[in-house]
Amino acid sequence: MGLMSLGLGDATIRYVAYYGSRSDISGVNRVFRATLSVYLASGIFTVIVVMLASPIIISFFSISPAEKDVAILLLKLSGISFLFSLVGGVFGAIPQAYQRYDVSTKITVTVTLIQATITIYFVLHGCGIVCLVYIGIAATLLTLILNLRAAKCIEPKLEFSPVPSVKGLKEVFGYGIYSFLSQIFGMAFSSSDRLLIGIFTGSTAVGFFTVPQDLALRALSLIAQGGSVLFPKFSTIVGLKEQIRLYLNATWSMLFMSIIIFVPLTIFISDFISLWVSKEFAVKCGVVGQLIAFSSIIRGAFVTYEALFKGLNRPQYVTALSFIVGITSLGLNSILIPRYGIVGAGYSYCVTALWGVATLLITWKYVLKCSNYMPLARIVLFPVLIALTCMGLGYQLKLLIPPQNWFILGTEVVTIDVVTAFMLICFEKLLGKKNNCAETLINGMRNAFLVKFQKI
Repeated sequence: MGLMSLGLGDATIRYVAYYGSRSDISGVNRVFRATLSVYLASGIFTVIVVMLASPIIISFFSISPAEKDVAILLLKLSGISFLFSLVGGVFGAIPQAYQRYDVSTKITVTVTLIQATITIYFVLHGCGIVCLVYIGIAATLLTLILNLRAAKCIEPKLEFSPVPSVKGLKEVFGYGIYSFLSQIFGMAFSSSDRLLIGIFTGSTAVGFFTVPQDLALRALSLIAQGGSVLFPKFSTIVGLKEQIRLYLNATWSMLFMSIIIFVPLTIFISDFISLWVSKEFAVKCGVVGQLIAFSSIIRGAFVTYEALFKGLNRPQYVTALSFIVGITSLGLNSILIPRYGIVGAGYSYCVTALWGVATLLITWKYVLKCSNYMPLARIVLFPVLIALTCMGLGYQLKLLIPPQNWFILGTEVVTIDVVTAFMLICFEKLLGKKNNCAETLINGMRNAFLVKFQKI
């Protein structure tokens, strides 16, 4: 069902941000109507297929006859929920494109709290799975309504008529096809390591690999969400100088976040899993967890160039990179997993990160037209060296005081993060002087806090 979005979400955000920044309301409506019409058609088609084919789809699974009717009903309900989610996403793109992430956050938090409260109440009163799915559908419908209302408030001249123009369809599909292909590559290659582990090592090993992998992916998703504001921002900026300035500040800030998260995670992931699950489980997945976390230290810097490519209307670069990284990962996993087991998949993570480093260099020289690599070295190389230094100090602290309980573990993680953050900020202020990225980050956080404080 996720593929039925056809990658038009990114296209909508990009073009609405672009036309909105130029006060071209006809362009905004042209793109919005095109995406809305396609998503309505796609969602309705999916619902019809799911309604008709649910019995056939369920027959492929080992489900007892007594539960088949429930399974068929749940699948049909998922189709309805998908339709609401798909259409709601079109309206939800408007606040993002206009960089009103405060609105998007309020809607998400409100719906999540309401859904969680109602879910807990009904579960405590013996509610079954069908009831929970109905609650999920209601939450999706509420999100759609709130997104619709927010979109109309942010852009009063927005037209909700699902009647597309040929030009609008060309725009969203010309951009969206690359996002769609990137999505397909991502879905295919992201599952390849687990499939190969299951084939060559056994299904039990998949669990040992999935736990640290999911920890890393969830942490990276937090960084990606923080960097999601960059996509519409790059879509509205005019002038190479401003693009370079934003690129430097954003890359350092995203890398700062990933270092703060993944340096302690690399050091303490075995101890965390040991306290969380068991020592035996930690022994099985500790090494691969360290490799995945270590390879993720620099991945925060990759968020910015992806947003830059999308904002500059070059999504094909993201697609090409996704394909290259995916093929490399598949090839390495095919060689390393049969030989080293799940640790081989960890080695693959480390190697594929090099493609991101290469893209940083290529983007700097050929997209941003910069021949002086010192600013890039300042915001990427030096922070990574500081991260490695702090990681070494962290291992020494771990040997000196083994984290045998949650209190010691939490104290050591905070200590490492404070030291790392202090060193990163000091070195950036020293090397960047008046134009340092640390000052921009601190001022941005201070201004955001003051705005919230004044509202309170």
